[in-house]
Amino acid sequence: MSLSSALATAMAGLRVNQAALSIVSSNVANAQTPGYVTRTLDQIEVPGSSADAGASVRDVGVGRQLDQFLQSQLRTETSGGAYADQMSGVLAQLQSLYGTPGGSGTLETAYNNFTSALQALSANSGASPRDPWP
Repeated sequence: MSLSSALATAMAGLRVNQAALSIVSSNVANAQTPGYVTRTLDQIEVPGSSADAGASVRDVGVGRQLDQFLQSQLRTETSGGAYADQMSGVLAQLQSLYGTPGGSGTLETAYNNFTSALQALSANSGASPRDPWP
């Protein structure tokens, strides 16, 4: 292994460690931040040339560590909240259409007027009808 190859391997290792330390410090600084997700540095080994016996390291990205159960619960509760909002809107439209119970333009009032008219008609059913044709 040549000196330049050894220095290149050492520099690659230092760069990856510096990136990992930066991510760790970010994780510690944001530990109490709501919604922050812990991150990790993904690393791979890079084999050296056939003449060199050593290998190097390279970072391939940053991974996020999510709790899958919490993620699925969040999705479930978010969709449940959206459903409840939708149903609230539909029920509010129905309430405005049918009105407040006991109000003047409601279905209940129309039904009560209809049954009162039927009762009045049944009470007067023995009376002689007027001739509608003069």
